[in-house]
Amino acid sequence: MSRSLVYELEDLSNARSPFKTCHNIAVALDGLQTSPFYKRIKRLGVVTPG
Repeated sequence: MSRSLVYELEDLSNARSPFKTCHNIAVALDGLQTSPFYKRIKRLGVVTPG
């Protein structure tokens, strides 16, 4: 099983874990326009244009 699929499935879990917390932080930092990491975090399994 690919790691990207595991991380995406982890996001669907109701239980809290360090992996889920880190995943949520990375997604938030990548999505906030005021974040210094905006669109700079490359997530596996996410298609980027070009």
